[in-house]
Amino acid sequence: IGALKSLESFSMWENEDLTGHIPDSLYDLTMLEDLHLFRNSFSGSISTQIGRLTKLKTLTLAENKFTGTLPTELGLCQDLEFLRIEMTDIEGSAP
Repeated sequence: IGALKSLESFSMWENEDLTGHIPDSLYDLTMLEDLHLFRNSFSGSISTQIGRLTKLKTLTLAENKFTGTLPTELGLCQDLEFLRIEMTDIEGSAP
């Protein structure tokens, strides 16, 4: 998926077979404006590589098994307008 360099929107939701960490190749999609990964079974912490997605406007991670805190690198996504992390075990506040 990381080869789709001009992709602006990516949605993958309602699939409990999607487990583990978010694939590193997703962070190569630096043109993404909308990333929707809700209602899956992703787990672990959100990678600091999320800061590479500087064009993000919408990030939906709700209803997964994420833990930890939001990385400070999320602050590099200066166009981010909408963030959904409810029903996860992510703690703290957005940078």
